[in-house]
Amino acid sequence: EVKSKGIDFTFKTKAKKIYETKIYLDLSSLLEKDIDFSDFVYILNIKEEKYKSLINKCLSINFVDQKKNLNSNEIQNLSKLPLDIKFYPLRPFKTDIEFVLRKKSGGQWIYNIILESTEPDPDDIIYIKSSLNKQAFVAFSHDSSSEFSVTPREGTLDQSGRDGTQFVVCYLPVEYGKIKIGKLIIETDEVQWIFEVRGSHLDYKPPEVKRTNLFKETKASEN
Repeated sequence: EVKSKGIDFTFKTKAKKIYETKIYLDLSSLLEKDIDFSDFVYILNIKEEKYKSLINKCLSINFVDQKKNLNSNEIQNLSKLPLDIKFYPLRPFKTDIEFVLRKKSGGQWIYNIILESTEPDPDDIIYIKSSLNKQAFVAFSHDSSSEFSVTPREGTLDQSGRDGTQFVVCYLPVEYGKIKIGKLIIETDEVQWIFEVRGSHLDYKPPEVKRTNLFKETKASEN
């Protein structure tokens, strides 16, 4: 057995953005002849139980028959095993896992991998306007301004293909000024949706004030 003591690979991307790469595992420490990729299997040791289902769905690792796919730009050392990596997370998270490569006839290699999915770009932007001190609502199927609220705050999402779960965003402006920006985050164990909410007040027109020329009025009264 060969077990790595450090971090061997880091796969990082924004949530809902696919990350694809090819890695090469150096097996020369235990093997001297050319590698036959069909001699190997692998398992993932996911340390945090809460991420097991998520990682099994968003991380794909496949062996590559390098004898069929080598070109002049790739590593041509037959003591290295190439793997195709596809990482497509649907919500932010970060964790470390062990990639355990096993040879059917005996021997195994253990590599340490960090998986990191950062916050995605907003799925959409919601605009809402209201008069001062009056609530406005918009319905559609933390670091936000206090003028925003949303219901429901927790529950079960409707199944795919049905009417969907309705969320209601409330906006209650209390002062004139710049546009208030908040985030509506809908999150499950495996998926996260982010909507940017922009709240503004209705156009405000100050009252017109008629100005009189006091100097002229005073002159007229003296005459």
